Amino acid sequence: MKKHKNTNPLIQVYKKGILTYLPAQFKWQRLYKQTLLFEADKLNQTNKYLFFANLGLIIVSVFLILFFYLVLPPVVPLFYSAPWGEAQLASKDFLFIIPFLMLVITSIALMISRQLAFADEVIIRSLFGSGLLFNLILFITLIKIIWLII
Repeated sequence: MKKHKNTNPLIQVYKKGILTYLPAQFKWQRLYKQTLLFEADKLNQTNKYLFFANLGLIIVSVFLILFFYLVLPPVVPLFYSAPWGEAQLASKDFLFIIPFLMLVITSIALMISRQLAFADEVIIRSLFGSGLLFNLILFITLIKIIWLII
């Protein structure tokens, strides 16, 4: 017995509690709308540059950690505010906290800017600018940690 291939060009979508049918090509558009990049499309040009600069710093920091991961010793100095000695050391896996914090800062800035969509552009721009500043400080910290060891 042959299995029937689903050739239905329509997919079922529940929108506001009502079952509707959309063409299958809209499935990917629906998934895209659930990502951060879709939210970035709603920003004006300057804010997009700031958002993608933040995203670029995150990607570069992850690649930097992965590139030097095998060279790094098992423990690295991560907690500089702790007393000198072993209290400052952490496993090299904890270096991934830095890009995670960068991602959290960028996501929060994007969510707040979405809520303030009709507010003054200066507020949104300063929000992304301050997020970029924090991410840049975290990126420099990551570089200093790796530079200290290598």
